[in-house]
Amino acid sequence: MTLLSKLKSKSVKCRFISMSLLLKKFMIFLLNASDVGRAIASERVAKVAAAYVVFVLLVLVASVTVFSYPPVQTFQAARVFVWPLFLLLFLITERVALESFVTTLLRIVIVTSILYLLQPLTGKNIINPDSYYFNPYLGATDMKRFLSTPDFLIFFLLLFFHKLCTGTEKTLGMILGRWIGFALLVSVQFVSFTRSAIFGTGLTLVYLSKRLLNSVFVVLFLLSVTGAVAVAYSTSSLVQNRVDESLKDVASSVEGNYLTWRASTDGNLSFRLAHLNERLTYVFSDIKRWPMGMGFVHEESATAQNLGFKIGLVNPLTGRAVQVDTGDIAWSVVVIKTGFFGLGLLLWFLLSSYFAVGPAANKYAIVYRGGLLYILVTSFFSINVVMPNSMIQLTLFLALALRSKEMPTQSVAKSSVKSKATRSERVYGKWSDNHGSPPKAGADMQG
Repeated sequence: MTLLSKLKSKSVKCRFISMSLLLKKFMIFLLNASDVGRAIASERVAKVAAAYVVFVLLVLVASVTVFSYPPVQTFQAARVFVWPLFLLLFLITERVALESFVTTLLRIVIVTSILYLLQPLTGKNIINPDSYYFNPYLGATDMKRFLSTPDFLIFFLLLFFHKLCTGTEKTLGMILGRWIGFALLVSVQFVSFTRSAIFGTGLTLVYLSKRLLNSVFVVLFLLSVTGAVAVAYSTSSLVQNRVDESLKDVASSVEGNYLTWRASTDGNLSFRLAHLNERLTYVFSDIKRWPMGMGFVHEESATAQNLGFKIGLVNPLTGRAVQVDTGDIAWSVVVIKTGFFGLGLLLWFLLSSYFAVGPAANKYAIVYRGGLLYILVTSFFSINVVMPNSMIQLTLFLALALRSKEMPTQSVAKSSVKSKATRSERVYGKWSDNHGSPPKAGADMQG
């Protein structure tokens, strides 16, 4: 079987799975229409999510009826934009079930993180779906860079850090378990050698530190990190090459080199800014494209082949720059496929969700805001804002933060969940928040 036939077979399977999931989700909403309506009526951010989904459906219809795109390709291009539906799904789910789900996810993320860290130690591909590649920025051709870090990693990393800062338990096993869990998840981010992930993680930890710790500790934390980077820079050629490339990339972007056609040679940031600038200019050049861009145009369509964009990774099958479905920067995809209205609705949703989750004393509120900050930072180096596997985790923790504001309800559910203590709870301690957050319905989460 050739590489092309394998890719087509994998694409067909993914399309079938996506269609099945959407059909199941539609049936769930249909059977729980009244609950969905109440969720939308009670939460402002749910209203924004519903408005975004309605807009996506309008663009979907316009893509077929006005732009005359093939219906199947249009659906394929649009399906990743309906992720706000997951927020509505989580809001009609029992809060105890959501917390139990997160507890299960925690164990999965810990196991997959261990497997991920075994890859560079053994040199074997364990959980990477597409193997590894040799990173040209690392200065050594034998240095393997493994991709596909576990999903939900950043949120559980922040949960561990939150518990380290606010936990009141004095048991050595609990304290040690949290430190081990935190160190494990942080190590995955650093071993990935992804600069945006490392920078985004550091920024979110500073964000949480500023709100959970004394300012003196924040300064000490920053000084210790700076000192560690300085030592690593002076002793490791690997770190030195990576830092030098980053500084060169930032300097090139500040100088405005992303406005030239040689941006792809000036660094990742310049390349991505040039990519976004080219797409923004194209949409802005015609007022007819302002509301919804080009609609849900597919990369393999004839329309996409005639766009003529120069900035983008080269498609190995066509030899041309990828026109629409890029993996470089999320905002280019948003602007091209949903225009300025879609961009505005997306930003409105993200901004309103930041303020909707309640006070910082709510554990899930501060963790959600930290995760949102991380996703926004990394969105300039990936397409996570339009990827369901990234946005599902965002909507899950947003729903948890919103549900944490509720008053306690069923004492029976509380006692039943409390009786299910496990060994992981004894090791890591409960995720309970004893620092002013509203009382929880059901038991505190086990971790």
